[in-house]
Amino acid sequence: MKIQTTRLSQNRRGFTLVELLVAAALSILIMAVISTAFQTGLATLSTLKSLGDMAERLKTADTLLRSDLEAEHFATVDGAVGTVGDGSPGALHVSDLRYNLVPPSANPLGGYFQIFQGMGSNSGEGNDADGLLSSSADGTRGHRISITGKRNGKTPDQLFTAQITNPADLGIVSAMNVSDVTTNASTANSRWAQVDWFLDQSRPAVVNGVTTWPLIRRVRPIIEDSSKIVTLTSNASAELVSMTPTNQVNTLRTIAIPANRAPATSIPISDARHGDDIVITNVTSFEVRPMYSGIAYTSPDGVFADLPGPFPAQFDTGLGSTIVNNRIRVIAVQVKIRVYDSKNKLSRQTTLVVKL
Repeated sequence: MKIQTTRLSQNRRGFTLVELLVAAALSILIMAVISTAFQTGLATLSTLKSLGDMAERLKTADTLLRSDLEAEHFATVDGAVGTVGDGSPGALHVSDLRYNLVPPSANPLGGYFQIFQGMGSNSGEGNDADGLLSSSADGTRGHRISITGKRNGKTPDQLFTAQITNPADLGIVSAMNVSDVTTNASTANSRWAQVDWFLDQSRPAVVNGVTTWPLIRRVRPIIEDSSKIVTLTSNASAELVSMTPTNQVNTLRTIAIPANRAPATSIPISDARHGDDIVITNVTSFEVRPMYSGIAYTSPDGVFADLPGPFPAQFDTGLGSTIVNNRIRVIAVQVKIRVYDSKNKLSRQTTLVVKL
């Protein structure tokens, strides 16, 4: 009996060229879909990271600014209470000053609160997602908050501090240190400081056609006790402590006079302390708008508005201030800070409202 055998290799058919081309096309298509999904995922992750980073930076600025605005701004000086002719002790608030009345409130004896606008806000941005008219103020509009603020602490980390590097000015330390604070010979501590918030107009940066500025928080400690007045031999410490034009360190009483205040400028780039004042960079808008009474005004949201013109305009509680805008009673302030991410071309904004 003869058995016939056939090799399997002789009966198997291979893949045709068409089948190979179809399989390759399907593989390429699947790889393209996976690659697109991967790229989309990376872009989404990058966007979310950018938004998170901007939110974190804005939170830092929000926390610092809220702390400064909610602090005490005026102080009892030389045994006198809050304002000239005021017989009631206790903390004095900005909204307590009724400049809109006749006769108006007297100015505080110690400390000050100033809102400055070089130009009015830009209200031509259209409506936001909530239907409200959006507004902003870039660095060219020069919005600024300048105040005196108090910290109630007993250790250097809870107070305003300044490192004095010029030996000729070390006499400032003994005048500024709080009695119950231990410090080294070149560090001045104080419960009070002059604090300025503004966009540094001298350092614009243009990326993707968008102009940004660094947001500055300029802090200069001042002397709390006016019986300890120090006149410096030079102005080397002017970037560290609040000084008058005659090199005298400001007290709470002297700083209430506008002419005695150190200018709201940042540390020069060439200085070793450059960068100490920068809160966040890539800021496209720092808008300051008060809520006030005494003068009728028009506002996009009906609550917060530009100061009454003409511009530049300011509200200042300082002694001897004759600014026409002092005819208003400021009740609260709204601050909008907007940052820009150049990589993903995104913007994010925070809005801070504080009752004064």
